[in-house]
Amino acid sequence: ALRELKRYHWPGNVRQLANVIQRLAVIYPDEVVDAEHLPAGLPNHGSAGNGAGAAGIPVVGDRGSASPTLTESGLNLSEHLRAQERSLIEQALTLSDNVVARAAELLSLPRTTLIEKMRKLEIPRHAPA
Repeated sequence: ALRELKRYHWPGNVRQLANVIQRLAVIYPDEVVDAEHLPAGLPNHGSAGNGAGAAGIPVVGDRGSASPTLTESGLNLSEHLRAQERSLIEQALTLSDNVVARAAELLSLPRTTLIEKMRKLEIPRHAPA
């Protein structure tokens, strides 16, 4: 992964690189990031429109696992998406030492939007560590 990151041109400068690194840390907090985890849009990694979220980072299941498979018994999409959103917000808050403004940056959200999502998901606001 590091070799691929070094090869990329980074047209968005070092801030784009920092954003990609931070998002990878949120999505894969306890894993070694390999080249296959890198966002679509980097050389040899497909296109940004291929299952990718903001900034080309793939949106995947909980902590990097594969997305759930839809079976004949079905899936409650609302509950699944709510759980995924909650997990990512909690990861961003942990990564940012509970600084809501910083967590909002990691998630590419306005601070007020993150606060509203936290309220709806009943995620408590804690003082920075």
